[in-house]
Amino acid sequence: MLPILDAIRRMHIAHNALADPTASRAVEFVLGQIVGQVEPLRSWPKAEKALFLTLPPAIRAIIARREAERETYLRTKQNQLIEELNKLTEKKQTDGNKTEG
Repeated sequence: MLPILDAIRRMHIAHNALADPTASRAVEFVLGQIVGQVEPLRSWPKAEKALFLTLPPAIRAIIARREAERETYLRTKQNQLIEELNKLTEKKQTDGNKTEG
């Protein structure tokens, strides 16, 4: 949804004679209804959660998307580190068994 709005906005900006229809309150309201389900992050303080809800819907959607991407990246890196640690632990155990035998 947001890429479509952005494309419409850019097209109207490129043609100075056209008013940007995406800047209207009606569009913001409908977008707010669609994006309204975006909740502030659980880790945020109450004051920041309240402030998040006052942001324009498009900004809330972008923040939520970027946070989801960040979370996915961190989990992937965490899993990679755990795998590396397991490999090192297994190697250490294998090497320890060879020296004992």
